[in-house]
Amino acid sequence: MSAPEFDAHADSYRQTLDRALAIGGGDSVYYAERKFAALSAYQNERPHTAPASILDFGCGTGTNLPFLRDLFPDAALQGVDVSQRSLEVSSGRQVPRCQLALYDGTTLPFEAASFDMVVVSNVLHHIEPSHRASTLKEIARCLKPGGLLAVFEHNPFNPVTRRVVRDCPFDAGVTLVRPREIKSILREQGYQIASLWNIIFFPAALKKLNAVEPQMRWLPLGAQYALFAEWPGS
Repeated sequence: MSAPEFDAHADSYRQTLDRALAIGGGDSVYYAERKFAALSAYQNERPHTAPASILDFGCGTGTNLPFLRDLFPDAALQGVDVSQRSLEVSSGRQVPRCQLALYDGTTLPFEAASFDMVVVSNVLHHIEPSHRASTLKEIARCLKPGGLLAVFEHNPFNPVTRRVVRDCPFDAGVTLVRPREIKSILREQGYQIASLWNIIFFPAALKKLNAVEPQMRWLPLGAQYALFAEWPGS
């Protein structure tokens, strides 16, 4: 969608998304919790220092920002989006020590090597396939050497996920992104692929089973997947 279309959905975004997600047995908060549990696990399993600066690329109405703040309490947190109205809604969450900025869809309003981590959560499928490479290249410009890119996307092989996307008004006409497509683009841009995890196998009613999810990361049947890549720098 264009920025004006996202503006039009901003005030009802969460309610609309929760209705679409209900078929999968959760809501936007549950899915955000599971994504950031995966990010936390990744950080804990690898010898990374805590990021000092984080960009939530395509932050929308700010669903992810409180989770990032809780996960990285000392980091400088920045959200960016093409939708001015979404940023206004996001600002209303009053996330501590979080800045928000408007993005023109081409050039991020930050200096090179500004961030230790960039999170791209269910954003790439909203970007035209022909623009995904340039978008990831621009993100690379803003990553510090050794910085982490965390991409979360809908799993196009999961039938429930496809139905959720089909029934969600602001996902109309999108093309879901296969992991191999993102991997190919990232390698072309110079990123180093670190890990691909399949995530969110269980609905909220069965959340006690989430404890076994780490043993299922190899199985491409989760509702979403997480792709972690590092930017080695020039």
